[in-house]
Amino acid sequence: MTIALWLCRLQGDVTLMLSPRRIITAVAVLASLLFGILSCTVPLPAGAASLSSVCVQNDLLSIADRGTAGTNPCSVAKHALLLETGYYQNASALGGTQQAAYPLADLRYGLSNRTEIFLDPAARIAKSGLNGLGIYTWSRSGGGIKHELIVRRNTVLAVHAEYTPQSDETASLSTRERYDMGLNDRWSLTPTFSISASVGDIAYTQQTLKKNQQSSLYLRTALRERLSPAFAATVLIGRDSKIALDARPQTSIGLSLSDRLSPNCLGDADIGTALNGTGNTKAHYIGFGIAVLH
Repeated sequence: MTIALWLCRLQGDVTLMLSPRRIITAVAVLASLLFGILSCTVPLPAGAASLSSVCVQNDLLSIADRGTAGTNPCSVAKHALLLETGYYQNASALGGTQQAAYPLADLRYGLSNRTEIFLDPAARIAKSGLNGLGIYTWSRSGGGIKHELIVRRNTVLAVHAEYTPQSDETASLSTRERYDMGLNDRWSLTPTFSISASVGDIAYTQQTLKKNQQSSLYLRTALRERLSPAFAATVLIGRDSKIALDARPQTSIGLSLSDRLSPNCLGDADIGTALNGTGNTKAHYIGFGIAVLH
């Protein structure tokens, strides 16, 4: 479904789809996605011993970013590759979809059992325009690094840094350079219940009539209960000081359901609402995706 959406060419968009950069990005992401899907049928090798009961490195419910309301403090195991991809959309106060994004791919590779690097390939972004016309743009590929600073039996604290170049030159109010730095923690209070938190700052430049330097502090928490060894429900709560130019702080809350479909495949569905949506957005959003470990 995600592949079909991502490959779909819409009227007036042929030039963007056929540019060399778009073709290279499409091939890279689709090859990674196909590799990951095929890997679902391959048994996982015996992983290294877990450094913490919080981070079980051969358990997707422990290490996947999906359903955690932020960056997961748990790194993938040394030389392991984790592919995560998904779809997101929210509603417009004018009717229909205000914004959709796909495939939202994320490739994570373990340099060691406590350090990983990650690549965020370009994603398709669709926005509602006037008279029902769509505006279709692309993000740029970015990447970063994450390291577990403190590892204890019931808690893990990690630091991450990420850089994303400017968005597509045709984007309206497009975000230029984007830097994200933060701390991520998870506490295991019982064998089945944990609390995760991500706090950090996103610095970026937003292009309007002039370049505007922006900074947004964020705090995102996740309260997760494992209802079974392969299924978890998570309450997501987020607070951003600024999500766009001159926008007020925004608070959101959501619910994520994650199901480990096989030892190395995870499915996830999200639904939520912004308690004080900005612009012409409605409060609610939906999202879904998969994670594949190899």
